[in-house]
Amino acid sequence: MRFYDIVLCIDTSYSVRGRDFPPNRLSVLKDIALKIVDYVLSREPFVRIGIVGFYMYAYPIIDLTRNRSELVEAINSVRVMGEATAPGEAVKEALDMLVLSRSPEGSRITILTDGTFNYGIELPVIAYYARRRSYRIDIVLLGRPSKTDIKLITPTVKMTKGVYVNIHSPRYLEKYLNEIPTRILID
Repeated sequence: MRFYDIVLCIDTSYSVRGRDFPPNRLSVLKDIALKIVDYVLSREPFVRIGIVGFYMYAYPIIDLTRNRSELVEAINSVRVMGEATAPGEAVKEALDMLVLSRSPEGSRITILTDGTFNYGIELPVIAYYARRRSYRIDIVLLGRPSKTDIKLITPTVKMTKGVYVNIHSPRYLEKYLNEIPTRILID
């Protein structure tokens, strides 16, 4: 049994309106979040999940809970909010949420994004604080990452012993939709 919590950070920047992943990137990110919720809640009786949204700013959507219907409602309520993409701000908000965690060490932060990180605290900087608390940062990215994104993602997942999943195109989506939840739960 696992005794940690997970915060899902969902990108709500303008770019997630892109339609290269039908019907749009935000819908796909929400589908991934729902898969993770279903997988975790059906297999892990003590793990709680929280949701954070982010664009230029990060904001809590729902605090840590095991209530599936509240989580589904929260994920379905996510909308595009504004310009810029600041995943570091999302991690900062997730760290604040995890202060209330029953398991202060070993919790996970999972960023669901389409990349183009261009605002706020840089991921490797905030990842240092996550690592000090023994939190893992996982990143699921839709589309082709920029060189800047790779420079930020690589040290972040390495430092926190996280997982990076890049879904390059919609044709790989079905494969990854079923694989992502299991990769997020690997110790």
